[in-house]
Parts: sequence; structure tokens; C-alpha cells
Amino acid sequence: MVPEHPATGREHQPILLHWELLLYPLPFALALALRVLQLGLFATWGELAWTHRAARFWQAISERSVDSVTLADPGGTVMLWVSSLGLALRRLVAVPGSVLGWQELPHLTAYDPQDLAQLRLLASFWPTTALAVAAASSLLTVLIAVLVARLWGARAGLFAGLLVAVSPYHLALSRVVSPHALTAGLAVSGLLALLWAVRGPRSWAPFLLAGVL
Repeated sequence: MVPEHPATGREHQPILLHWELLLYPLPFALALALRVLQLGLFATWGELAWTHRAARFWQAISERSVDSVTLADPGGTVMLWVSSLGLALRRLVAVPGSVLGWQELPHLTAYDPQDLAQLRLLASFWPTTALAVAAASSLLTVLIAVLVARLWGARAGLFAGLLVAVSPYHLALSRVVSPHALTAGLAVSGLLALLWAVRGPRSWAPFLLAGVL
């Protein structure tokens, strides 16, 4: 029975908090804002090395050729795909007539931290790869929130997404060009998807998601 308002005698309608509506944009917006804030102020040697690998990987994909040097070490393959997607989007939105070092990418040699010309070229593309990693980590934050919501409810999912978004360790790794944040996000998402598949309704979709992750 719905209680009546003591003053008006009308039925008092309960206030419903629509956690599902907050579940997707809020963790993503918070995670992305924290990860892109002052992004690109400095780069480490390792980030430029990963940018070098991503540039050669993107070049191999754009030329539809198999680059044995790029694919010799399979470590960080997901990060290479993410970074390459960032480079492809940057190339797509580039101002016509602006070269921005694109013509030099096919001539990249082995990574040499003593080659200043190569470092300058890589540094010009590094912010794009860093932004791609930050955006992908933010999307994984939302995926974790959604999977937790499927297991324990929307409120738990929102709380989990916010925790991941502000986690200092995950935040620090999401702001650098390295595979660690993406690997951690995929591992947690895969485990949650497997739990959802085992505990949830009989369906092939959760099992497929767990296998892909």
C-alpha cells in the first residue's frame, strides 16, 4: 500500500534512483577526465619505444603487409592494436596538406634512443598513443562496472566503476603508453564475465564474452 502525504492526503510516490542511467556515463567520464588531465607533459623512454612499435605496427596494417620485425614479439598485442587505432583516427582527422611526419613513418628503423631525429618523430606521435590507451582504459572501466552490475546489481556496478576510475595504481598505469593497465582491465573483465556466465541465465553470450576477453 502506498502511504498518503500527511498534508495533502495524496499518495506519496517513492523516489527511484535510476542507477542504470548513471552506470555508463559517470564512471567513463570520471575515468577519462582523470586520465587525460595534463596528459602529454612528459614521456619516458619506454613510452617512446612502445610508440615506435605502434607506429611500425600501424604502418604494417595500413600497407596490408606482415611485418616480421613488429610481430616477432607478441607481448602487448592489445596495446599495439589500441595505439594503432589512435594513429589511424589521427590520420583520418588530419588537416589536408599537413604531413606531420607521416611520410617518415615507413622509413623508421630499429628503435635507437640515441637517434634524436627519431625521438623527435616518435614524440610527435606519442600523445596520440597515450590518449588511445587512456580512452581504452576508461572503456574497460565501464565494462567492469556493467559486469559487476549484472552480478550484484546496478548500485554495486556503479560503485565498482567509480573505484576503478579513481584507483591510484590503475590511474597511473592508464596514463602511460604501456600494456599494463589494458592487461589488468581485460583480466578483471574476463573473470567477471566468466562469473556472470556461470551464475547467470543459460546463454552463450556471457561465455563468448569471457572467452574473447
